[in-house]
Amino acid sequence: MRRIGPAERAKTIIEKCAHPAYRPYLYQYLEKSRKGHLRHNLGQCFELHRNLQQYGAMLPDLKISEETESAPPRL
Repeated sequence: MRRIGPAERAKTIIEKCAHPAYRPYLYQYLEKSRKGHLRHNLGQCFELHRNLQQYGAMLPDLKISEETESAPPRL
């Protein structure tokens, strides 16, 4: 993934590596983060971890079984 900028690299990683159920959240994080080389939003970046500790799920309102049934299988 050389010769692409950090934002495009992040989008490629999300598309190729993230579970389909988490992609919308990750794209939203990327869009809301400040622009520049390091696009971290420290107030939001640990939200999934805090949700997991508090609710037992990273995205408590998401029904993973519904998402995975509609997603094509990964090879």
